[in-house]
Amino acid sequence: MTEAHGLRDAYDQLEHEVVECSPSLSVPVSTPAQFAYADTPGVTDAEAIADRIADSPIAFLDVSTTNGDAWYEFHVSGSAYDDDNGGGCTATITTVGVTFVRSNRHLPRESFERIVEAIADAVDAPLRFDDHAENTPGQS
Repeated sequence: MTEAHGLRDAYDQLEHEVVECSPSLSVPVSTPAQFAYADTPGVTDAEAIADRIADSPIAFLDVSTTNGDAWYEFHVSGSAYDDDNGGGCTATITTVGVTFVRSNRHLPRESFERIVEAIADAVDAPLRFDDHAENTPGQS
């Protein structure tokens, strides 16, 4: 894996459980994994990023793209799914980094790795697991 660093730690951080609030109400609770950019992204147009993911082996569904908002340069979000290993998650790609949220309990490590790699390729920048989510883009 050359495009993402800390994949094992990021995968281990992802959690998904259903918490019972009452006998008739249960809610899903997820812990996200956040990645910072190890270098400045080479692709910063939201639609171009979404197109590049669509050309990858990963299915990217329910895609939302925004460019040039006051809070960020680009924002891409959607549900990423790896047919080869049968797992998926939600991905949010922004100017400050990438956040992954497990959408159900079944997410094989191989699927997570393929999804992270596809997104790193789409933004043309290596990703680095940000276990404290305090770093800014481009910092090591």
